[in-house]
Amino acid sequence: MKKQITAILSAAALLALSAPLSASAEDAAAAGSAQITVTVAAEGALQVKAEKLTVTDVDSDGALTVNDAMLLTHDAYFDGGAAAGYALKDGFITKFWGIENGGSYGYTVNNALASGISVALKDGDAFYAYAYKDAAGYSDQYTYFDKLTAEDLKQNGTLELQLSGFVYDENWNQVIVPVAGAGITVNGKATQFTTDADGKVTLTLYDAGPIVISADSSDKIIVPPVFRAEVAADESAQTSDSTTTTTTTTTTAAATTTTAADGVAAGEPAAPAVAVALIAALALGTAYVSRRRED
Repeated sequence: MKKQITAILSAAALLALSAPLSASAEDAAAAGSAQITVTVAAEGALQVKAEKLTVTDVDSDGALTVNDAMLLTHDAYFDGGAAAGYALKDGFITKFWGIENGGSYGYTVNNALASGISVALKDGDAFYAYAYKDAAGYSDQYTYFDKLTAEDLKQNGTLELQLSGFVYDENWNQVIVPVAGAGITVNGKATQFTTDADGKVTLTLYDAGPIVISADSSDKIIVPPVFRAEVAADESAQTSDSTTTTTTTTTTAAATTTTAADGVAAGEPAAPAVAVALIAALALGTAYVSRRRED
């Protein structure tokens, strides 16, 4: 009887172990995938800049979550992958982007703080994860532009953005405020553009091609925002430049012709005229010397 009970308990235990595994595999298949945008900053420096990422259920929990995004982002962009750069303990992050700072990490979904790594993700979501620069005081301010990208941007055109950020009131309630006085960077280089009191800025897009716009601040630590887009070349400006070049070349040629006309006839080399002058001078000199001898 004892052996029978033991066998029943063993069979039940095997069923209990195998059922979750089967369900997990089925749930993972049902979870499918999602196309999201990922951004990563480590201690104030951008590491991943609004890149597209396909999220699948790599942790096999039956859902597409922040944890899946963390694992896949590290595998795609961190040297050594998630195995080297990302770690959890009891559901809390203990290492992010290779940084172990006692848990000073943050992450948002669509510019809203996520409550944990189990928060679900879906197609079109924007995911941002970061390690605090001020790991002790948590003074880093998360900031974001009012748009992540835009269409139909043209060289020498303008772009309007508004920068906002998180602060907390006396009761630790999150409040969204404009970020004023932030300097705008384009492809990592500082510009003359800064945000006004409402966090707004209008900047001129001088160069064509891919751009990543961000911001920094001289009076606070900010988690850098990201705007990423493609700027089309201004063909009319290029045509104008070509016309100007042609006109300049024509004018120069005309000036050269005029100069030649003042001296030697246009199209004739100047060397023969110089040779004639030298021969005449030599002849005069020879005649003078001969006359002196006769005298």
